[in-house]
This record gives sequence, C-alpha cells and structure tokens, in this order.
Amino acid sequence: MRRRWRVSRTRFTSQMLSLGSETGAMHLWSRPGRNSAETGTHAGADVGGGTVLFHHATGLNAGAYRPFLEALDIPHRVLVPCARGHGRTTLPAAADSLKNWAPYVDDMRQLISQMAVDAPLDLMGHSMGGTTMVLVAAGLPKGAVRQLVLIDPVILPRLFYAAAGTGVGAYLLTHMPVVKRTRGRRARWQDRRDAEDYCQRTSFFQPWAASALAGYLDDGLVAADGGQVGLSCHPDWEAATFMGQANPVWRALDQLLQDQVPITILQPNRGSLIRPMVRAQLARAGVSWVDVEGGHLIPQEAPETAAALVIPHLLPQPELAAADQT
Repeated sequence: MRRRWRVSRTRFTSQMLSLGSETGAMHLWSRPGRNSAETGTHAGADVGGGTVLFHHATGLNAGAYRPFLEALDIPHRVLVPCARGHGRTTLPAAADSLKNWAPYVDDMRQLISQMAVDAPLDLMGHSMGGTTMVLVAAGLPKGAVRQLVLIDPVILPRLFYAAAGTGVGAYLLTHMPVVKRTRGRRARWQDRRDAEDYCQRTSFFQPWAASALAGYLDDGLVAADGGQVGLSCHPDWEAATFMGQANPVWRALDQLLQDQVPITILQPNRGSLIRPMVRAQLARAGVSWVDVEGGHLIPQEAPETAAALVIPHLLPQPELAAADQT
C-alpha cells in the first residue's frame, strides 16, 4: 500500500498581526504543520516539515493564491501574509514614500521574528514576492533558510538595478508602460458583483481559475464611499512598487549562492520576466531551473498544476522516497 504524507487537513485560518510599534496590522493566512492537530501542538508551532513562508506578487494578495496553496500537499506549517499596501493588511502605505522594496523585506523579517519561526525555513514567492524573498533570505542569519523556491521572480540584469538608483533611471521607471497602465486602472465598483463582472471581462483575469479570482476579490476589495467597493491595493501604491527597483538583488543572490543556500526557479515558457542572459548567469552560479508550461500567472491560471510542480522541491529527497514506498 502506498504511503502518503499525513498532512494536516486543517483549513487556512486568518488573523491580523501587529508589527512592532507601527499602526495598522498585517493580514496573515496560516495552516499548521503535520501532526499538530493529532499531537495537541499549538497551531502556531513548527511541526514536522518546518515552515513555508510565501510572498505574493505586486498588486495581488494572499487570497489570489488560495487554490494553489490549498493544493500544496506538504507537511509544513504554511504562512501567507498580505504584503503592506495589499489585501487586508492595514499597515501604512503612502505611495510617495515607497522608493524600493525594503519595506516589504523588513515586514517579512519582522513577521519571521514575531511568529517565532525556527529552521528549517523554506522561503517561496511569486514574481515580486520571489525577489523579495531573496532579499529577506540574505538578511537572515546563516543557516536560517533551508532553501528558496521562486516562481518566475523579477530578476533583471545587474546594470538595470545600478541604473534604477540614479536620477535618470528613476525618471525612466516612471514612464514604463506597466506604470502608466497601473495608474490608469479602474479601482472602484458599485459592489462586489460589479467588480467580479468587470474582472471576468478583462484579459488579465480571464485565464484565472474561478476560485483564484474569488480569493483575490475576498482579500482585495474594501468598502469605499457611497456604499461602493474599491481595491485595497491602490493603483498608486502598485505603480510605486513597479517603480521601486533600486534593490540589491544581485548582491543578495551572490551572498546566498556563496553560502550554498539552494535556490530553485520555476520559469514559465510564456511571459516570463527573466531574460535568457540572466538565466544563463544564474544557472552557471548554481541556481536550479524548472521549465514550466504556462504563463507568468500560473498560480492563478493553473493552481493545481503549479502546486504539483512546487511540491517535489519542498519535500527532501529521502522523504520523497519514503512517501513512494509500497
């Protein structure tokens, strides 16, 4: 008889978490690790496979990954926050104050500290969230992170980041097409049904699984004036995130690879943000690569497929072999 993981079937639960002395709070979805329910271990504790901390992409939220995360049949404790300025998180998010991704990085490190997350810690993220996790890992003590599993992270050429920190580079970033589109995005509707109808007519959302769209709207809509609903991630904050590219991404990557922290990148064959030159550099440096059939938003468009691709990289090989014994 095939052995299978005794994964806790407890559903993800929601909480608001204060971060230090800041006003507002971070919204967090979490699921306990394997056997915590059976052994009576507190739901917040690391049990069995350690902890997976996941960071979402720009403009999305934890709810948009709900079907993907629910399909992760792993023994780990799983933590999925909504980033500052996104989802139900209410931490201060003034767009004119966001110059780079340091606030996202600092929030994740604070979350790790407050949730008493011990090793083994697996960091996982999608798009901007993947890059944020690279920066987070580089600032943690050596040995704190077991590995990084990244879904099409935003890793651009070295010269791009150097230019982004200059006045000319910052000016050019404000004129990127994605910034202009984001600033002009509709952000208010009569009610949730109106917002859902709008999304279903929009090319960006049309390929999404219905459950991913429902999760996105659950976490991504807030009450607005006049009884309407609006996006919790304001287009100005999202645009500022796209522009905030002056980040030490390659310094962090170089440090992690020097420390021999395993990094796995899942790259889709459509719409990937990683250029061939960057891929070649990372592959030579020791980053593992997984080619994926799909688009940049595969966690939303094919959540179960995305989960199936991720699972083997979260389970250590000896445990995978044990799981396959008959």
